[in-house]
Amino acid sequence: MEGVYPFEPRHLLSGMRAARVGSFSEAAARYFLEMVEESLAPKPSPVRERTLRAAEEREARARALRAAAERIFANLHYYRELLREAEKLRREGRMSELGLIYSDVVEVDPGLRVVTVDVGGVRVRLRLGESPAAAASRLYEEAKSLEAKAARAREVAESSLTPRRPRVLRPRRRGAWYEQFLHFVSTEGFLVVGGRNAAQNEQLVRRYLRPDDLFLHAEVHGGPVVVVKTEGRSPGQATIIEAAQLAASYSRAWEAGFYSADVYWVYGRQVSKKAPSGEYLGRGAFMVYGSRNYVSVSLAVAVGLLLTAEGAEVVYGPPRAVAARSLAFVELAPGRLSRELVARKIVEFLRREAEQRGVSIKVTSEDVLPCLPRGGFYVVRKARGEAG
Repeated sequence: MEGVYPFEPRHLLSGMRAARVGSFSEAAARYFLEMVEESLAPKPSPVRERTLRAAEEREARARALRAAAERIFANLHYYRELLREAEKLRREGRMSELGLIYSDVVEVDPGLRVVTVDVGGVRVRLRLGESPAAAASRLYEEAKSLEAKAARAREVAESSLTPRRPRVLRPRRRGAWYEQFLHFVSTEGFLVVGGRNAAQNEQLVRRYLRPDDLFLHAEVHGGPVVVVKTEGRSPGQATIIEAAQLAASYSRAWEAGFYSADVYWVYGRQVSKKAPSGEYLGRGAFMVYGSRNYVSVSLAVAVGLLLTAEGAEVVYGPPRAVAARSLAFVELAPGRLSRELVARKIVEFLRREAEQRGVSIKVTSEDVLPCLPRGGFYVVRKARGEAG
C-alpha cells in the first residue's frame, strides 16, 4: 500500500516504511500521475494471441487464393480445354474418366456439373458452361473478404494494448458529388466517373447515369462501372479511350498482371437495372441492350499534382489526361512493386518537384493510396506535366 500525506501518518507506521519527500503538492502530483499512467498502460488481452493467429491464418489463406486466381488467369486456355473435355465426357456418361486425362482433377460431380481441380494447393470448383475467369474472380472475392477480416482482427488485437483516447471530431469539407468515386477530367474537358465497388457501381447507374451519357465496362468480371457525363456535348475518341483506360486499369485485369484489356461502351439509355422476367440482378449488376462498341486499351495510370488557388490537389487517371493538368506526374503500369512503396516514391517526387518551384505541399501516402489500383506496379516514368 502506498500513499502521500501532508502529515506523519503515525497510525499507519506499524510494519510499514515511510520517507520524507519534498513538498506535499509535488509528491501528490507525482503520485496521481503514476496512477494515471498505470491505468493507461497497455494491458494484454488473454485472447490477443488467438486473435493474431486467426488473422495470420486468414492472411495466409488469402495469399493462397490470390495465387490460385493468378494461376488460372495465366492459364485460361488450359482450363477452358479442361472444361470442354469435361462437358464432352459428361454427355457420354464418362465424366469420371476426366481425372485420367488431367492429373490436377481431384473430383467431378456430373449432377452439379462441377469439376474440382487442384490449383497450387487450392481446391477450385469449376462449373461447366462457365468461364474459368469467373472462378478466378470468386477466388479474388474470397481473398478480399479474408483480408478484411484479418485486418479487423489485427485492429481488435492491437486495441487491447492501446489505451483509449478521447475522439476528436473535426468538421469535414463537403465536396462535389463525384469525389467519392474514381474520377478525372478528360483532355476534352469531360467529367469521367467510376465506381470503386459494387455499391458505387449501383449508385452510379441508378442516380447519375443519364440517357446521353456514355457507359463503359471492361470485359473483366468485377470491374468498375465508368460513366462519361456528356452534359449535352458529344465526346470524341480521345475521351472514350481515356475513360476505357480507367475502366480497364481499375478492374481485376491490373491485379492479374494483364497489360491490355477490351472495354465496351454504350449510351446510358441502353443500360437498365430492371431484370428480365424470372431473373434477378444483384447489387452492382445491370442489363445492357443493343449493340456494344469495343475498344482495346493498355493498362496505365498516372498520379500527378495539381496546384490551385486553394492549394495542392492529387489527381489521377489515364496518363494523357493527368499530364494535361499536372505540375508533375508519375506514370505506372502493372508490375511487382507494392502499392505502399510506390505511394511513398510518388510523394517524394511530387514534393521535390513542388519545392523546386518554391511551393511547399502537404501530400502523404494516404493521399496517394486511394488513387492506385489493387495489385503491383512498375514505374514507367516520372515527368513534368503540361501545366508545369
